[in-house]
Amino acid sequence: KEKKKKKRKKKEKRMEDIERAMQEFEKRTLRPLQAQAFRCSSECCSNSSISSEQVQSCVDQCQGPLRQVENYVQGELNQFQVRISN
Repeated sequence: KEKKKKKRKKKEKRMEDIERAMQEFEKRTLRPLQAQAFRCSSECCSNSSISSEQVQSCVDQCQGPLRQVENYVQGELNQFQVRISN
């Protein structure tokens, strides 16, 4: 019984550490990328000399790096969850 309690506490501590790390990553990495993507997208939308299709393509390019990071992080989190659930 005591062994299970220690194991549960250890797992809770690990999850809290992960949550803190994710919050820090979000603040230091994702937010600046989001801000950059929004500024870039805004410039696309402000360009009145391009077509709506070009605006959309421009916005997609601006959002690309952010999407790549988000997809990578999500994949890593999924793999981590699989490892800790086993």
